[in-house]
Amino acid sequence: MELSLERWILLGEAIYLIARHVVSERSPLMTLSREPVPRRYNWTDFRSTLESDWAATLDSLGIEWEYEPTKFTLPSGAWYLPDFHLPKIGTWLEVKGTGVPGEEKARELAEALVCHCEATCKCAWPGGEIVLLGHASLRSPGKRFGVMHWYDALGGNALLGQCSHCGKRSWVRPRHSLTCRYCKVNDPGGRHFGNLLNTGDVDFRRSDRIEEFDF
Repeated sequence: MELSLERWILLGEAIYLIARHVVSERSPLMTLSREPVPRRYNWTDFRSTLESDWAATLDSLGIEWEYEPTKFTLPSGAWYLPDFHLPKIGTWLEVKGTGVPGEEKARELAEALVCHCEATCKCAWPGGEIVLLGHASLRSPGKRFGVMHWYDALGGNALLGQCSHCGKRSWVRPRHSLTCRYCKVNDPGGRHFGNLLNTGDVDFRRSDRIEEFDF
């Protein structure tokens, strides 16, 4: 049975809520709150192995990343240094292990960067820039390193899609815009993305298993 875009969005939001519940209860592959272990990957020194694993996963998806490139002064006056900037798709990513505090700053940044246009969106990125919160992988049958676990820092639903026009992957907020953040194509009904993927749908990678980048 083929689902309409609206049903895909509702299904995605249901999966998001279930994943949040799983996180609050238990997940065997998730990193518990503990002292982070630094790791060098792809010529970059990361503060934790979870961050390097996310970098390896982004590499596997063909998504360009920068590590800690920009420090923000938030509207509250606090300083904030997000872990990753994904410059080609107008997205920021904060990686947190289970039970590690500090998500409030990511939410504040997300509220500042989302589109605030009163009528037609005039933002450089359709719907504004996206801020994601990434966690350790979720256990999944047949997946050696589990599956990716993320959610939108605004508390909504950010989905990962691959554009049929440019072949690039990017996250989108369906309720804000389905425009491809690489090539800016927006076919009616978001057909250029096909099936949009939610947290739990994409394989996670381990940086110590991506030998082609370790020298």
